[in-house]
Amino acid sequence: MRIEYRYSSLLADSCIQAVAKADLLLQDTFWNRISEFFEPEVIIMTETGTPSTGGRGFVLPRQTTLINSGVWPSIGYMLGSSQGVDFAQRDLIAEDSSRRGRTILFEGDGSFQMTARELSTIIYTRLDMIISLINNDGDTIERLVHGEDAVYNDIAPRRYFEAPSCFGAPNDGSYVTMTARASTLGELMEIISKDDFKYGSGLRMVEIMMERMDAPVILKRLLESYSASAS
Repeated sequence: MRIEYRYSSLLADSCIQAVAKADLLLQDTFWNRISEFFEPEVIIMTETGTPSTGGRGFVLPRQTTLINSGVWPSIGYMLGSSQGVDFAQRDLIAEDSSRRGRTILFEGDGSFQMTARELSTIIYTRLDMIISLINNDGDTIERLVHGEDAVYNDIAPRRYFEAPSCFGAPNDGSYVTMTARASTLGELMEIISKDDFKYGSGLRMVEIMMERMDAPVILKRLLESYSASAS
């Protein structure tokens, strides 16, 4: 799904929630406040699950493209798909030097593990991307549907900080990678407000720590309505 919005400062002021910097990040807080980070002409991609639902609440600047994955069985698709998007973004910038913007991917840890090998292609082809990895300790949306404590919804923990190095990021400075982790709103805002994170070339990967059963309110209500109709 491709949506283009015109930015409205009035809309942003009315929609962005007030939350203390020391507060732990919650799904609804994150998806609402991350909008402050977006710049014009970025391409935003949201993976199936909590990102695809949470991303519907974004407050977007002008000339922004949102690609939202709505196909249930396709977890992991967006990491590979983001490569094609960023190649296109690279070509557009080469044709028009006044154009700016980059590709920003939001993906859960379960989805990332499905196609993590594609991180090596992103690094090999020197793409300029930002990956926000939602670490909620497994397949949260599956837990909400069925099996909150079922082992089949668990995933093996990984050291995501080391992922770029594992998948071939050079250490000679020829391709810059940056990793960070945020558990609170204050930590998140400190990371994304840095110019080298927002505008620097290379790969930026931030791990967002979330509670395993936390989900956007709209998703919880949707699943509750399904459960009620099925009972």
